[in-house]
Amino acid sequence: MPVVDLTQWEANIPGLKNTPWEGGVYSLQVHFWRCSPECVPRFRFVRPLFHPNAYPSGTWGYTLLEKALITAPKRCNHDLWLNTRTEDAVRFATILLSIQKSLNEPNIQDPAQSEAYTSIKTYPQAYEARIRAQAVAWTPDPLTGLAGRPILQPIKH
Repeated sequence: MPVVDLTQWEANIPGLKNTPWEGGVYSLQVHFWRCSPECVPRFRFVRPLFHPNAYPSGTWGYTLLEKALITAPKRCNHDLWLNTRTEDAVRFATILLSIQKSLNEPNIQDPAQSEAYTSIKTYPQAYEARIRAQAVAWTPDPLTGLAGRPILQPIKH
């Protein structure tokens, strides 16, 4: 019988409509800490994400969540997570929705990725074009439905 690790999840965030992110589905690995269910989970994009608030490793570092999303469990007392009095599923969904919204509204005051930061500050049109190309590359495969993978071309007979 296979062992299931309930501390490791995968989440898929669709790009918001009417933004350069539209059409893409962005896969995240979610790590829940064993030390305490009250610790904010860590989020990491499965594939490298071109975004000022995503580290080159894929770890999401948006400022509003940054203290909560640092890998060290010693930061489990972050207000965003612990002081929320809603159910766990709602708290989790709130963070995913925040990440979804933040894709199009990056915090350029605290960048995690220098290339994306420089691009958005210096060449915003080029940045948007790259985001649109990334959304196409992250479109779900129509055959498998898998998110965050290039579309496979059907075999022609």
